[in-house]
Amino acid sequence: MAQLISFLNSGRPVYTEGGDFGYANSTSELWPFFGTSYLGDGYGSSTGNVRSLTGEPGSFVEGLLFEYPYQQGPDSWVDEFGSDGGTVILRSQDSIGRAVCNEASGYRTILSSTIFGAMSGTDGDALMAAYMEYFVLGTGISQNEQPRIVATAAVVPSVARVGRAVRLETSGPARELSVLDVSGRVVTNWRLPAGEAVTTWNVGSDVAPGTYFLQVRANGRPETHPFTILR
Repeated sequence: MAQLISFLNSGRPVYTEGGDFGYANSTSELWPFFGTSYLGDGYGSSTGNVRSLTGEPGSFVEGLLFEYPYQQGPDSWVDEFGSDGGTVILRSQDSIGRAVCNEASGYRTILSSTIFGAMSGTDGDALMAAYMEYFVLGTGISQNEQPRIVATAAVVPSVARVGRAVRLETSGPARELSVLDVSGRVVTNWRLPAGEAVTTWNVGSDVAPGTYFLQVRANGRPETHPFTILR
């Protein structure tokens, strides 16, 4: 616990998920970092808690939609959250808060009582990209605003393969284009002038298969797109 608090106090981001994290920690010294009020423990899976999740209007995940395995394993004792300085970002079908983000004194946190890997739908990549933009990549997006897009980029094709070339198509003001792995590490990058541009990236054999992010940044603001690399 002390190490995690020290980590947060050093300005590092923390993502936490789990149905009983609030139940187990709502009175601990760690809890204030999440800006969350603990409202209840939820119900066992035989009763059920979460059928669906919706991104909160006005938040950086506004409009994203997910289904959740109602009355199945992940839907057991799913904590209910409100805001205590933070911002509710995901609500279940009954308008109960299930995820909250918080930023203060240099650190950023997201606490979710639902499990990302158990969500289904077409918005999973968009949610993870929004989480990355919010704190892993340190982009400056605040908890109460959506990112302002100042440049655009696309990977063609959207599923790349090791040993093959992909086209990175961009447009906008003078900008920096980067490929990032899931930890936020820059794999490769380019600086491009204003206007439209096409850059070719030859995916080398040293690039591991998995999820990556194409980030275009102009005037300090980024837009990030997830894509997949296969062997």
